[in-house]
Amino acid sequence: MVNLVIFWSVLVSLMISGLSSIFIVNRGLSPLKKFEHYLTKISPGRLNIRIPTQELPVELETLSKTQNAMLDRLDLGFQRLSEFSSDIAHELKTPLSNMTTQTQVMLSADRALAEYQDTLGSNLEELERINKTINDILYLAKSENSLLYQNNEMLNLSEEISRLIEYHDIAGEEKGVSIHLKGQGELFYDKSMFQRVMNNLFTNAIRHASPNSIIQVIIKQLDNELSIGVTNHGDTIPKESLPFIFDRFYRADKSRVHTNSVGAGLGLPITQSIIEAYGGTILAKSFDRSTEFWISFQKIT
Repeated sequence: MVNLVIFWSVLVSLMISGLSSIFIVNRGLSPLKKFEHYLTKISPGRLNIRIPTQELPVELETLSKTQNAMLDRLDLGFQRLSEFSSDIAHELKTPLSNMTTQTQVMLSADRALAEYQDTLGSNLEELERINKTINDILYLAKSENSLLYQNNEMLNLSEEISRLIEYHDIAGEEKGVSIHLKGQGELFYDKSMFQRVMNNLFTNAIRHASPNSIIQVIIKQLDNELSIGVTNHGDTIPKESLPFIFDRFYRADKSRVHTNSVGAGLGLPITQSIIEAYGGTILAKSFDRSTEFWISFQKIT
């Protein structure tokens, strides 16, 4: 009889203990199940969902915040990819449509030789613009993924920039714009990449400079840092546009009217990617009809 009582007592105790354990485990796992519930809702088309940290215990708060931060980055990346796809489609569609229309018009009736030559010349300009856009996109992709070959050497900046200024003086003369250089310094850098950076900055400065104005180039060499500034007087970049001027295809005026330039809004993104590939930074300021671009590098000791 005693053994039977002991048996049932042990059995009941085990059942109570088991049920209690199940209850405690389920209660303890409840936050994780809630965490899992929100994660299962997330998909490429629903990256706006966030895990409510206030509904989770302190132990999971850091994890949920980290997860939300990752989702923020993914959401931003998908948005930029979508915008980039739309922009590149627009950039290529416009010249292709122009060439198609011109070709159809020329084929609709017999034309004089001069008309055919004019149309072919116009189509060639459009093809050159498309080719430059594609090359810039490929260059930008390589730069952002550290795939550019770097042949670094010590550059005398005043000499290199002076040669580039002579090249851009021709374009500046059309607007009465001149480029003045002040300062000197040395930089361990790839020569072709440095030339591309400065060419992009000079082209941008001349394009937006007022007629008969001066573009100022300043080299500042400090103990631990070297900076180069390019300042033009003319168009002011709107304050709300400054954070986006290094985005691909972005134009502050939002207009996409093609002029004689074959650019496609990729010059500044390429400039930024090259500079950042070397651990440098680029900063833009614009106020009172004056725009400054400053690039800075930490000196190698």
